[in-house]
Amino acid sequence: MRIACNIHCDSTFRRVQEVLARAGFDCDRFPNETAMIRALRRDHFDLILVETTAAEHEDRSAYSWLNCRTGESTPVVMLSENATSAQVAAALEAGVDDIMRRSVDPAVLVARLHAVLRRCNRSNTRRVIEMKGYTLDRDTCMFLDRGTPVMLTPREFMMAWLFFSSPGIYLSRDTISVAICYSPSPLLPKYLDLNQEDSETGGRETHPQHRRIPAVATALS
Repeated sequence: MRIACNIHCDSTFRRVQEVLARAGFDCDRFPNETAMIRALRRDHFDLILVETTAAEHEDRSAYSWLNCRTGESTPVVMLSENATSAQVAAALEAGVDDIMRRSVDPAVLVARLHAVLRRCNRSNTRRVIEMKGYTLDRDTCMFLDRGTPVMLTPREFMMAWLFFSSPGIYLSRDTISVAICYSPSPLLPKYLDLNQEDSETGGRETHPQHRRIPAVATALS
């Protein structure tokens, strides 16, 4: 079994790695979320183990990359300390399969990881979103506005899925960039500005089949 780990604390990672090695798990550690997402696109992992701080729990956009994974649905387990009930609920709603304290007993850690692997039936992963007259089909990358197809590039569809799967959640441009481009991109802010300008200058009325995502996202607020 191979686990992708994004654990910041060196001592925590060494402890977790030792425990999981005895249970037959191989841990690949990544320095940050971006590096881990890139690896998930290239290689197969049986499970993702991430560590979050109290500050990261306060910013729900930290979970946004979970909603934008395409062709990859590896189970996710989160390690945290002193997370509130609301924070735990937010993590689970975002797609985390289990959450436990960093100081969890080694035997419990291994048992719960095995439990996640047993119960995760990935065929139930969300594939269609219907909201306010819009329909998004992840399998076909089809975007419908009240039944009318809207032409989107693959990257625009990923952006639409990110917005529609996170209604009411503030998403910074850096968060969108990592989720869409798998790295911070200096071009994305200009891309968003151009599309927003297009929607505000009448492009939406003259070319409804080419309406852009920022204007659609505004409708969700």
